Amino acid sequence: MITNLKPSQTELKIFLLTMVVCVAAKGNALFQLSYSTDDFFSMLTPMNLNVYFMDGRFGWALLSTLNHSLGAVAPFTNTFFIFLYMACLVLAGLIVCRIWRITDNMILSTLVVLFINIHPYQAELFSFKVNALYNAFSILFAYIGLYYSELKIKPIFLTSFCMSFALSIYQLSLNPIVITLCFAIVFEIVRQSINNNSSNWKQILHKTKLLPRMVTIWLGVFFYLIGNKVLQNILHTIPSERFQFISIYDIVHRLIEIKDVMLKMFFLPEPIMPIALKVILAILGFLAIVVCTSKIFSGNLNKGTMVNFLLVLVVLFISLMSTVGVPLIVKTWWPVARVLSSIGYFWAGVISLAFFSVSKKIHLIVVILSSIVLFGFAGINNRIYTDQVRLNMRDFHKANRIIYRLENHPEFSRVQRVTIIGGDWNFPSAIDTAIGDMNISAFSKSWSKLNILKELSGYNFAQATENEQEKAEAYCSGAPKWPAPESLIIDGGLCIICL
Repeated sequence: MITNLKPSQTELKIFLLTMVVCVAAKGNALFQLSYSTDDFFSMLTPMNLNVYFMDGRFGWALLSTLNHSLGAVAPFTNTFFIFLYMACLVLAGLIVCRIWRITDNMILSTLVVLFINIHPYQAELFSFKVNALYNAFSILFAYIGLYYSELKIKPIFLTSFCMSFALSIYQLSLNPIVITLCFAIVFEIVRQSINNNSSNWKQILHKTKLLPRMVTIWLGVFFYLIGNKVLQNILHTIPSERFQFISIYDIVHRLIEIKDVMLKMFFLPEPIMPIALKVILAILGFLAIVVCTSKIFSGNLNKGTMVNFLLVLVVLFISLMSTVGVPLIVKTWWPVARVLSSIGYFWAGVISLAFFSVSKKIHLIVVILSSIVLFGFAGINNRIYTDQVRLNMRDFHKANRIIYRLENHPEFSRVQRVTIIGGDWNFPSAIDTAIGDMNISAFSKSWSKLNILKELSGYNFAQATENEQEKAEAYCSGAPKWPAPESLIIDGGLCIICL
């Protein structure tokens, strides 16, 4: 089953070159000690596997248990796990190039791998150090399953298992898989149109391995859903909204939400995707459409040509929707950058489509425009991870000021439990890349507030009881906020801090 495992000389060069660029773009995430809200939570909170089972991530729970047993515990494995994640994403990109059959073109393949790896939306996944290894394994297993699919009992079982395991770690790995397969179909239709202006569907199915790959995806999803249902029933786990499908009554509202997020992704300026980059990407998209249309209609206009054209439009639309993917049909709607990170695969497909032009001038334009975009991507990646360091510094200083006030309180020796009410996600002098869950203050999330105090001070404060929490919320609703003197009080063994 497993053939062509040995990388070519071109692939080795692409791997080394893209890894160097990735390190340049993501070096701050690789070497600097900076943390997300989830990282602060994981540092000092015992592992709770039930959270993973609620979200349908039983593969994540398994890997987390194995990592803890081996002593490789995130986020204390920052450099090691981030490097592995980079390498796995580059390998996934090389598999994409093989599936698209473009590995003979080193320049195009390098651009594809880099678009996948350093798109700014992808950067958020690297800012959550605790998640890096799991994301790496998920994407790698998914692409191994897709690439080696065959319509034979043993191979299809193994590839479906790989796909199912990938989804059990992180369900969103399905999104780039669908995008990759969609563009593979489009490329083969265009190739057939260039050759004889009519689609040889037997050849297209053979070149894309469409049937075995579709079977792998569907069986992988099926086995994953069945396995997850069985485990949740055995463990009496109630699925979170991340794992519950929307009802028919929510469809209209979801369509409006989809429209809004598409406008944001492709047309509206964002702190991590300025409008200049979106204009250049739009030009690349226009070139790809022109090249694709000209190749499909390069011969006589007939029924087969129109079928090809309509099919390409449908497949590209599916690919476009897959940039959002799984969240389209589940209750939780939180289209932050990491959730939409598959858009890098979409743009990789777009520039590959533009390369079907025989004009060297078009190739040169695509390379120049893509290089400008990638230059911007690398700079934005640096900005995101530098901002995480800046944010951590602000949080650390704020935590130190709180601890200083607490230690100088005459009743400090009585404090056993601490609760923090309120807290902004940003600062008055804003961190521009604070978006969604990325680069937000540790004081903004319930699971990281206390932990940052514990980490900075070394004190082992306990959580407030439920009754104490209600009492604290009632007090802070009318009390002045930090840094006012009354924003920190001690009531028996409880310290209440109002932010």
